[in-house]
Amino acid sequence: MKNAVSLLIKFIYTLAAAWIAFSIFGNIAFYTFISIAVIATILNFAAGDLWALSRFGNLAASLMNGVIAGATAYIVLLFFPVTYAYWAPILVFTAVIAAVEYFYHMYLLKAHIVEKKKSGSDIFRPANYNFNAETAEELHPNIKRDHPDKGIYNENNSSDYKNNTNRY
Repeated sequence: MKNAVSLLIKFIYTLAAAWIAFSIFGNIAFYTFISIAVIATILNFAAGDLWALSRFGNLAASLMNGVIAGATAYIVLLFFPVTYAYWAPILVFTAVIAAVEYFYHMYLLKAHIVEKKKSGSDIFRPANYNFNAETAEELHPNIKRDHPDKGIYNENNSSDYKNNTNRY
């Protein structure tokens, strides 16, 4: 059910983006809008949302969805008669889809429709190594045992102090 609702949302904004981009720069038939929206929705959801978003993150998947939508519009417009140069509306359509996809992916991740895989997005991050160590009394090894910063030396507790010849 979540995938059906997200596909419907994706179809609606893809159809709106196609209508905005291609109606500004010319006049194309309504079935061309529908064809671009249906094909771009299916390809973007399969490749961009389910595969790329979970592996590479939001920005990469948004850019990929924009490119897929632009390529889809170009290929669909090759098969339908168009009476104007259509590079400008394709670029507008690509930019609008990429921008909207960025926010749509935030919704997908927040609603847990798509789960982010740790092996995909975290593989490029450096490991966070923790090199903490216990230091005990050797925190300042160059300070003598009877140094005022080390406190008062107690001769009864340490017999090796008198016999230690390697003192600093």
